This record gives sequence, structure tokens and C-alpha cells, in this order.
Amino acid sequence: MTVIIALLAAIALIDGANAAPTAEECEVPLSFLMNPANHQVHHKEFRGMMRTYYAMPYGDRYIWGATAGMLRMLYERIYLP
Repeated sequence: MTVIIALLAAIALIDGANAAPTAEECEVPLSFLMNPANHQVHHKEFRGMMRTYYAMPYGDRYIWGATAGMLRMLYERIYLP
């Protein structure tokens, strides 16, 4: 369990270190982030190609893109066979 907490703390530090792509930092319960019902798949056209990305809306917050993708990968590593 400590490794997971350390990993999430490292992700938060990386996002917080460069404020340009991150509007603001917030705390989200790990139980919310690890619940697949909260993992949405979105599609958007970018430079003429359809792109797919994860999003995890939480209240008035919107976790998406690389951050949501890393959290989804963490979920898959821990909970999927």
C-alpha cells in the first residue's frame, strides 16, 4: 500500500511542478479513482485524427488526458488479472 501512495504522490508532484497544463491541484479519494465506473472514455478529433482519452470527472473537477490515463493504468495493474 505504501508504494501506491508514494506513486500517487509522485504524480501529484509532477503535475504540480508545472502549472501550465494543470489548472489547479485537488485531492480525490483513491476509492473514487480506482472505481472503473468513474473511468470515462472520450473521443475527440485533433489534427485530422480521432483521439481517445480517459476522463474522470469529480464534482466540479475534470481529470483527463495523461493524468487520467496513468490512473487507469494503475487501476489495471492492481485490479485486473
